[in-house]
Amino acid sequence: VAAKFTHLTARPAKSKEAEKQKEADPQLHTHVLIANATKCQDNQWRSVVFDKLYDNKMHVGELYRMELAHYIEKLGYSVDLTKDKSGHWTFEIKGVPAADIKEFSKRREDILEAAREAGVSDSESLAYLAKVTREEKISYSREELQNNWESRSNNLE
Repeated sequence: VAAKFTHLTARPAKSKEAEKQKEADPQLHTHVLIANATKCQDNQWRSVVFDKLYDNKMHVGELYRMELAHYIEKLGYSVDLTKDKSGHWTFEIKGVPAADIKEFSKRREDILEAAREAGVSDSESLAYLAKVTREEKISYSREELQNNWESRSNNLE
């Protein structure tokens, strides 16, 4: 048994500018919850050993990102495949200026600022800081998101 939850936004950023507007940055991502139970041939329910899946979670993330890149290309965009600091595959959409990415990455900026203050830069520390600095989720309608993102996009150079 598994449940999939797809979200369109990042958690709200803590920056003062974002506090004024509680803007949601776009961040398509999916959470999958897999029940630790399986019904065996003898009709008994038993737990599952997920060690291999857990050990390979970063590779599963790579597969997710590469599938997403594939569909972005099918929409007519070009992507640049790159590797992150940990050597895992990721991508950027070609032609999107760094300033535009920064405008829509306020949450990431919060995490990097916390990392600078703490004097850390490794992935484990960044993951920890992402957890301890996060704000509560805010629900937005698709119309609110569309209006916010269009307004912010129109203000870009």
